[in-house]
Amino acid sequence: DVGIDAGQPIYVKANGHAELAGAGASGTATVAGFATASATSGNTVSWTSDGLVTLADWTAVAGSASLTPGARYFLSTTAGQITTTAPTTPGQSVVSLGVAASGTTLDIEIQPPIAL
Repeated sequence: DVGIDAGQPIYVKANGHAELAGAGASGTATVAGFATASATSGNTVSWTSDGLVTLADWTAVAGSASLTPGARYFLSTTAGQITTTAPTTPGQSVVSLGVAASGTTLDIEIQPPIAL
């Protein structure tokens, strides 16, 4: 239903469509996986829920070109984004997504959301 960039975390809506996951609401915090390629609205999204996601530039997903090697990444309250800082506000969800294996690669380890 929306455009999705490679590397963005997604959830699957009740109608089977992919949407950008976000930790700000319980309905969008169950991450199915990461987009492996960009897709425009209305088109099929390729995604993976296991293994590694490698991007030359993570700016659109993590806010900087490189990941921090060894850092754990969480679902951001901004839909489609990841962050090294877990949410802390009641009503949000903490979702651990994986650990950066390098500046360009995230080792996916998606955990169920924990509601705050």
